[in-house]
Amino acid sequence: MSYSFWGALAETHWWIYVLFIWLAFAAFHATKPRQISMKHFIIRPIILMCVLLILLPIVMKLNGHKILLFLVAITPGLLFGYLQFQLQGIKAIKNTSRFYIPGTLRVFMVLFILLIVKFYYLNIAFLQQESSAKVIVALIGFMLGLNIAKSLCLYRCMKYGPYK
Repeated sequence: MSYSFWGALAETHWWIYVLFIWLAFAAFHATKPRQISMKHFIIRPIILMCVLLILLPIVMKLNGHKILLFLVAITPGLLFGYLQFQLQGIKAIKNTSRFYIPGTLRVFMVLFILLIVKFYYLNIAFLQQESSAKVIVALIGFMLGLNIAKSLCLYRCMKYGPYK
């Protein structure tokens, strides 16, 4: 049986659709300029990454190669996190722990890419392969690097500017 778009829809769990609706709602709000407190940028992503790091060894077998891949994936995450912060134009609001973030369509683009990856490239057989575990470990390392870089840039922004 070939893996088709309709087959992917039928095999998708119900909570994925709830998650998709929540992500679409968040993407819509990301298009508007807003002021966000520091906990949205620093504390919540770090807590999420810690939970992922705790769950990772439970879900899959880790070996030296996967751990090395995880550590190597942090480096491009740091570089892209710094670049993303600089291109996004985030500014600190002086004498508060809040940031001004201009609206962006990037979240919609990421959501669209996730949909394409889910329905056209990922199927059940792929997720059961050993190579997919390496991809997941590398993605988690990359995301951790992104969060570390954004946290460091936000700290620098709070201390030295640019201010709004």
